[in-house]
Amino acid sequence: MATIQQVPSGRWEVVVEAGRGDDGRRRQYRRRFATRREATAGAAHLELEAADATAASRVGPTVADHCARWLEGRRGNLAERTYDSYECVFRNHVAADPLGTIPIAGLTPEALRAWMRRVADKPGRGGGRLSQQTLLHYYRYLGAALNAAVDWGLLATNPLRHVETPKVRHDPSKIKAWTVDEIRRFMATLAASTTHNAPIWRAAFGLILSTGMRLGEAAGLMWRDVDLDDHTLRIVRTRSNGRSGTSPTKTLGSDRTIKLSGEAIGFLTELREIQARDAVFLGPAWTDTGFVVVFPDGNPPRPDTFTRRAQRASEAADVPYIGTQGLRHTFATLALIGGVSPHAVTAALGHHDVAFTLRTYAHLLPGMHSEAMNAIGNLIFGPPATENVTRSVT
Repeated sequence: MATIQQVPSGRWEVVVEAGRGDDGRRRQYRRRFATRREATAGAAHLELEAADATAASRVGPTVADHCARWLEGRRGNLAERTYDSYECVFRNHVAADPLGTIPIAGLTPEALRAWMRRVADKPGRGGGRLSQQTLLHYYRYLGAALNAAVDWGLLATNPLRHVETPKVRHDPSKIKAWTVDEIRRFMATLAASTTHNAPIWRAAFGLILSTGMRLGEAAGLMWRDVDLDDHTLRIVRTRSNGRSGTSPTKTLGSDRTIKLSGEAIGFLTELREIQARDAVFLGPAWTDTGFVVVFPDGNPPRPDTFTRRAQRASEAADVPYIGTQGLRHTFATLALIGGVSPHAVTAALGHHDVAFTLRTYAHLLPGMHSEAMNAIGNLIFGPPATENVTRSVT
């Protein structure tokens, strides 16, 4: 039964009650009209629409069923780690939530807002609530699945578009990078270290610092991807903790060819020479796995081993620990400060566009802004005068 009432704006609103959804919340359909006569005429149409929507909501796959079907179809098109992220979110926060039981044809923005509130109240790793960044990931994952529901004719429109996107305020202070002096202290400490495998780690971290590779990319790099004669290496795979073997890179744009500096070639040469000595020393006990960074027996270390060694070496060198991602940030920051083209830095890092690179590192480059503004001024008005000019005031 429709109710008609005038709202403060002077317009007339029709409200149709359609019972309660599977999430227990009232389901209402509303529409506003300029006059009471129009509202009365429109009420019957709204009642029919509500009845049709209610009937449709009782059939078809549930949200959880649709997400599972959609994700299975994406297998092979997503990087393995990305697929696991989607699967984890759908299993723990959709299928295990009242949202998962709702027929997808009856999904409403109200049900999705309730889901966002429930997810936001869940504890995060630090014991507090989930971060906005995590909520944004969940929002985007479900949004992708619901976009597919629209393409498949299960939904007329994606109701998540009417739910506010979680806002994330990026904290530039979380991006850490070393100074040139700190890099030299770090590398010198590894060079002087007598700890086990120190030469391997010095060359491995030097390679990351001189190429900007991600941790997983360095751990997954194989000799068949390296061409020392052409001074290039190809990034085509990555390794993740808890996995044997490798997987494709995170995105298609992450696949790239990096031109090697003399220093990078030197580190790669050191790693090859270390492997050759170990192979001769161990003989049949040495395993040729094909990886660039390996232990003396030929087997590659897990990515988290890189992280632990970087932390220990940072403490020994008395430099701030910035994580292995910080080594990549250091490469990008120093390259931009050194005048390397942002396009070249973006290509080396495997970012999707130059704007993302500049947004990420702009706060670390205050001097570049001043230089750019001075350069623009010089182009427009010419270089500043070298002699003092006395101007008379009349």
